[in-house]
Amino acid sequence: MKQLVFAVYDSKAGIFGTPIFTPTQGIAERSFTDQANRPDSAMCMHPGDFTLFHLGEYDVETGKLIPLETPKSIGLAQQFQRVE
Repeated sequence: MKQLVFAVYDSKAGIFGTPIFTPTQGIAERSFTDQANRPDSAMCMHPGDFTLFHLGEYDVETGKLIPLETPKSIGLAQQFQRVE
C-alpha cells in the first residue's frame, strides 16, 4: 500500500515543512484548506507565502520513499481560502 507525500513550502523562510502522508491528494488539500482558513495561522495571514507540494509516494510495506523527479505544486494557500 502506498501513501502520497506532501509538504508545505514557505517562500519567506525558504524551506519545506515536515512532510505529511495521506492516502489521497484530496485529504492533503482538505488539511491545507483548514490551515489556510484558520484565522490565527501564519498561512491564513500570509496566504501568498505558502504552497502545497506533492513530493512523491511512500510504500508502507517496503519502507521505500519514491520521490517525484520534481516536486509538483498543488497551489498557493490563497487559492484555498474561502470567500465570505
